[in-house]
Amino acid sequence: MQTKSGRRIEMRKGSRKPETTARINKIVYLHKEGLSVREIAERIGRSKWTVTYWLHYMNVDTACRAGNRKVTEKMAKKIVIDYVYKNVTQEEIGRQLGVSRRTVYNYLMQAGIEPHYKKKLKEKGK
Repeated sequence: MQTKSGRRIEMRKGSRKPETTARINKIVYLHKEGLSVREIAERIGRSKWTVTYWLHYMNVDTACRAGNRKVTEKMAKKIVIDYVYKNVTQEEIGRQLGVSRRTVYNYLMQAGIEPHYKKKLKEKGK
């Protein structure tokens, strides 16, 4: 569909606001630059659902975002070393590496290290 001025627009089903091709391209560009869906939505003034719709419509892979950060082998070693030898809390390690406390906990469990608070709970039960 085109406007009187010749701009190409796309209408999302059920949407009241048409999206120009330029805006759709900007969404894709910002996503490839590493911005999250929420950050893109704030920048362009649309909802995160609209941004998600157009990313899927344009067949852009949205699986690996900043929120789903993968822990590298180097990061996993740092988790274990910091926790065991430097006595750093799971929360602090998570903040340093940009992952959740639960991710730190999972890697400690995989390494066969029982977190401190679990030990304290067992001691209380005895």
